[in-house]
Amino acid sequence: MYLIFIGSLKKGGVERFAALLANHLVDRGMRVRMLMFKPDIEFNLDERVEITYINHKKFRSRFLSIVYVYLALLVKVWSMRPKRLITLSRIAGMFAAASFYPRTIVSFDTYPLSFNRYKQLQYLFFFNLPWIRRIVSCSEELRTDVEPYILFSKRMLTIPYPVPHLTVPDDRVHGRKFFVVVSRLHARKNVREIIRVYAEYGLKQHADLVICGDGVEMDFLRDLVDRHNLAPFVVLKGFVRDPYPFIKTSICLVSASMREGFPNVFVEALGLGTPIISSRAKTGPSEIISHGTNGLLFEVGDYAKLGEYMLELASNDELLRRLQSNTALGLEKYTYDAVMSKWMNVL
Repeated sequence: MYLIFIGSLKKGGVERFAALLANHLVDRGMRVRMLMFKPDIEFNLDERVEITYINHKKFRSRFLSIVYVYLALLVKVWSMRPKRLITLSRIAGMFAAASFYPRTIVSFDTYPLSFNRYKQLQYLFFFNLPWIRRIVSCSEELRTDVEPYILFSKRMLTIPYPVPHLTVPDDRVHGRKFFVVVSRLHARKNVREIIRVYAEYGLKQHADLVICGDGVEMDFLRDLVDRHNLAPFVVLKGFVRDPYPFIKTSICLVSASMREGFPNVFVEALGLGTPIISSRAKTGPSEIISHGTNGLLFEVGDYAKLGEYMLELASNDELLRRLQSNTALGLEKYTYDAVMSKWMNVL
């Protein structure tokens, strides 16, 4: 039996991949159990996958809740004794590492060296514990940067997230031509700066901006749109279960993130023939995007360059067509079969 420990299956690239991995394993006749905090499932999950919940808010006290989750995990893991305990996120990985279970696989889902020193030490302490079997990095850049801090560096390997098999019609889902943002609305994703750049560079004269995603910054972004008089040019769609029609029919996908782990939506966009404008955030964008070939890259915080690129793609059809024609280049390593083959070798 394989045990996948994750907070929930709601709204995220890691969560989407957890469901894919679970489905892949049961399709091959393996017994799979998901251990989750929340009964939130936004992605297709095979009915053969067993689900067990841990109430992570059993107590009002945060400290008591953490202790309870840890003890509950300890009991469940050692009573189940799975062939592999698999985690795909930072917090789940630290809990799993502390379980002393000798068949544990942990993952870096975001760039750990961008956190404050205390959180970095958390990562490095737990992921260096001797019973960790494998440490999976979602991008090669992340693995290279973190490897010097891992005592048993041979445990580390890179497995990206896969491009899903997508069949999306070409039917337009928005009236005017538009840029698309598909992102959790969190401060580090910098969606607010995309809106400000859109306003400053007069991009409403050329294209709309459609933002698919939800999060803690939603109310702030609504106020920002109102302050700049951008309604109805900037559309905040909230969480969209199927953002692919928006991605496929947009001018390009736009990201100004301050940090990533592996931006899964990038390979999905390229798989749909949509180029990308992105910051060179650690990590992933510079591996996925070849500047001037299938997208455009700017330094983190260089919003003037972001504005120039958005304006250029909105008005330069020749450049846009050239980028669109190259979106399939380099996607072979992100195919479903290639990624799952690597995971099966690890498991």
